[in-house]
Amino acid sequence: MKVAQLTRPAGVTKATVQYSLRRGLLHPGTPVTATTSLYDDTPVARVRLIRALVEGDGMSIGRVEEVLALVDAPPRTWAQLSGATQMLAADPRATRVGHTAAANRLVRSQNWKVSQSSPARKDLERALTHARAAGLPLDDKALDRYAETVRQVAVTEVNQWSGTSPGQAAPEAAVGAILLDPVLNALRRLAQEDVTARTLAAPSPTAARKEVSRSPRGTTAKVNPARKRS
Repeated sequence: MKVAQLTRPAGVTKATVQYSLRRGLLHPGTPVTATTSLYDDTPVARVRLIRALVEGDGMSIGRVEEVLALVDAPPRTWAQLSGATQMLAADPRATRVGHTAAANRLVRSQNWKVSQSSPARKDLERALTHARAAGLPLDDKALDRYAETVRQVAVTEVNQWSGTSPGQAAPEAAVGAILLDPVLNALRRLAQEDVTARTLAAPSPTAARKEVSRSPRGTTAKVNPARKRS
């Protein structure tokens, strides 16, 4: 297919495809004339990926190039892949963090195998510093409980790569390092609303009985049958 034919399945404009070609984000097609090249279906998925990174994360073209570089030349070992995805997801603001005492304590308490150079240590240290300064009750005990829960998320994610190689898992790992965090954050908020509604907002059986006892004489309070049974 020609450049113009890539636009509809990819959901972008011709100018976007041409810009991606000029920046080297898309591989050149097969030249058929001096001004025309033909492409297979591969660029369609590539353009969709670029669009998702730019529109979904607000990623700069420079960072998109970093993601695509990892996809095109994946590491050979799992340790290298893990390190590369950690770098992709790292918060650039955390580079100024001077120490990682709180993050180091957590890694030790959980007995996690995390490299000393992992950028996530500085990311956590920076986030904790600001959260605690704002008054969030994130003491060591609370942080350990969060860590135990989050590790199960990591197990779910990594288990999806079982039976594959680092090269095969690299595209998913690279994209997940950027676009999975917003998904997990939204899921946490949904779950938080559900738990709040079930445990804090729902009236207890004792409250339902008090509601009946306070009803004016000669009237009957409307109580949900489910509350009566409880």
